[in-house]
Amino acid sequence: MTKENDLLIYNGEPKQTNYSENDKTMNNPTITNYSKFLDFFQENIGIPLPVVPYQKDILNDKGKPKFTGKNPSYYKDGKPTPIYHSKVNSFDDVKEYFNTDKELNIGTKITRDDIFVIDIDCKSEKTIIDDVFHKICEYNPDLREKGLLEKTPSGGYHLYTKVTNPINITIFTVRGFEQYKIGEIISKNHWGFIVNAPSKGYELINMDTPIEIESLESIGVIPYKASNKIRSQPSTDIDKSQRKLSSYYKGKYKYLKDTGEAKFTDRSEEFTGLVKDLYSLRNRHKRLKDLDKFIDDIDEVIMSTGANLFDDESRVNRILEGIDENDCFDSENNLSDTELVDLLLPEVENNLKYSEEDDYWYLYDDNNKYWKKYPNNARVIELISQSLQQLSVGKVNYYHILNCERLLRGKLITEFHIDLNLLPLTDCVLDISNNQLIEHSPDLMLTYNVGYSYSNSRECPITQKWLLESVGGIQEQVEVLRAYLNCIVTGKIELQRFIHLVGSGGSGKSTFTKLATALVGEQVTHTTKLQKLEENRFETAALKNKKLCLINDSDSYGGEISNLKNITGNDSVPYELKGKQQGENRLTPSCMVLITSNEPLRLKEYTSGLARRRITIRFENKHNVSRSLIDKIQNGWKGELVKELPQVLNWVLSMPDEKVVKLIKYTEQNVISLVQTQRDTLTDTSPLADWVDYNVVYVVNAKAYCGNKALDTNKYLYSNYCNYCENSGFNAVSINKFSNLLLDLFQSQLKMPTVLKKRDNTGFYFTNIRIRTDKDSNIPTTVKGISLIEDTDSTREKQSFLLIDDESSIFDS
Repeated sequence: MTKENDLLIYNGEPKQTNYSENDKTMNNPTITNYSKFLDFFQENIGIPLPVVPYQKDILNDKGKPKFTGKNPSYYKDGKPTPIYHSKVNSFDDVKEYFNTDKELNIGTKITRDDIFVIDIDCKSEKTIIDDVFHKICEYNPDLREKGLLEKTPSGGYHLYTKVTNPINITIFTVRGFEQYKIGEIISKNHWGFIVNAPSKGYELINMDTPIEIESLESIGVIPYKASNKIRSQPSTDIDKSQRKLSSYYKGKYKYLKDTGEAKFTDRSEEFTGLVKDLYSLRNRHKRLKDLDKFIDDIDEVIMSTGANLFDDESRVNRILEGIDENDCFDSENNLSDTELVDLLLPEVENNLKYSEEDDYWYLYDDNNKYWKKYPNNARVIELISQSLQQLSVGKVNYYHILNCERLLRGKLITEFHIDLNLLPLTDCVLDISNNQLIEHSPDLMLTYNVGYSYSNSRECPITQKWLLESVGGIQEQVEVLRAYLNCIVTGKIELQRFIHLVGSGGSGKSTFTKLATALVGEQVTHTTKLQKLEENRFETAALKNKKLCLINDSDSYGGEISNLKNITGNDSVPYELKGKQQGENRLTPSCMVLITSNEPLRLKEYTSGLARRRITIRFENKHNVSRSLIDKIQNGWKGELVKELPQVLNWVLSMPDEKVVKLIKYTEQNVISLVQTQRDTLTDTSPLADWVDYNVVYVVNAKAYCGNKALDTNKYLYSNYCNYCENSGFNAVSINKFSNLLLDLFQSQLKMPTVLKKRDNTGFYFTNIRIRTDKDSNIPTTVKGISLIEDTDSTREKQSFLLIDDESSIFDS
């Protein structure tokens, strides 16, 4: 707080200050003579920002001055430059901007939730400005004598307040002036920035910590639109209690106190009713922990009334002894909604949170050890009602409970940033970043658990046997699937690969996707279709905080795949939520992708962008015997594989990172059995690759021109390609794209660097390839027939490395 001798107060007798009279307004302030103001605003309001004064010669696109003297700005290389205050996070971001010899003003970005600036402007009726100001100060004289107060260039006032119970008011009026639009309330959530004295034209009247008030309404400030509905004078808790206490002096029980005459024959009954009512009033304020000064007044009313009613003091004492003050409450609730919320908050704040982002309530489930989401407020309404009953506040109608729920949202706003490094098991939490097990806690903000416990074992014979059967007994492909499950659990999106499972119905594709989902949890898995992912603009938003994206049954889609490429390439995608105003929001998904289909996908993608990220594994072993391996039920999973989930997790995570990288990032160089699969997939999914496989041969020193569609199909590449597409029912790519796509196919996908694209006087041509003829039957096909990996000793060493199975558990320590 600012010290007394640092204050600058120009109201009545000036206080002692170490500011000069010139500090009231400054034409050319610098960071040196601004320092005391900068420190004050940082401590009490927010982040000080420079403001370039009004510049009439610099216009915007609409022909109006771009720099009006009311927006954050500074001089960059001598030229005024805007500052976007929403991007300023600390004073250090803008401190250097104050170091200038040019004229500069000062403003503040409001960062405190409780600071509300009453901007008294009265644009429609300037003559009432002072009357309005004095009217507000009648409610709280400290606003005139203390706090932070400024006079604006237009003759208005900036009145800074610290509000205990804020409500949403932007355009306001003042009681007694309801027909006028007085001005605006500037706060963190409305405008968020204000120009301050000692800027040019602004006069500093008082400079101290903003005055604390209960609410804006308590000083007569009310919403302009609702002003015609509000007639009663503003009231605080003290006002209400004074009036209610006064009613016992002047109203219902006045005759008891003043005359000692009972309205009914039983004076004891009258006196008992008075005592219980007054005890109810006192109990109310005991709960609210305020108005202690009225407790003695209540006792005085009781004793003086008792003395008037009864000559025998012992009779008064007997009646009082028969009344338990703790049991005295109003039959009807007499607390405001704000007071009810103040009582509720300590009861619910530890197990109830509200997420503003998804507009859901979260209740901590102590049995399952996570914050459970509630799509509607019915459960919260029930909790509030039960808590109010336990607090014995009297009868509370449904309308008040709804208001309490609404007010509690603002008190309990919490951001649920899911930490994907934490895997919540039923009995503990695994921190994947360091392989440590930690205890459950509400502070971890977990919103799910995976439904199985931790196990130090990694023996999962049923799962391993089923995986081996599904891939036709090829052990190294089991290791690839194990490595990819490791990537899903640990979030190795930087490897930029995805697995495409291809196989007929009943071959086990969906069983593997269920296994992957159960391993990491349904809450961090999103299931979609390829067409929906690409064409529904809201679909990519569902990938936020997900570890796995499942794309099922995508055989029929043949459109663009820009979103799939961005997701698997660790790039951003649009982030758009239904029913919310959108900006240029982007999301970089943190999920691995798993695609299943009965047949290879024929997509409009000929470049290596997707092909080099895809690992195709064929599930061709159709199981004849129907088995319940893993199926979803209401509260989890059931099946033979479910009981092994704890061991599968340990088995998956025990694979060394070096091995995971070799299997997933460098699959073609390390997994021999998948090389031919990848080549087969390439020809199945790319008409260009299929044409090359059958119609083009690799011959050293050969030369083939691209040509155009009209030339000889036996000599020119493009005309031969177009003929193939026409006969096969495919759409040919344009001649402009053809040569670049063909070069990408040979060099990036087929890894044939000696096939080059060149140009001479005749046109573009490719080296070391030509059109296949009838005499080339002994030359292998170009895609499927030429092996990428020779069967050498080093290859066999790579293969044996893949089959090494570490015996140690990552949790042995």
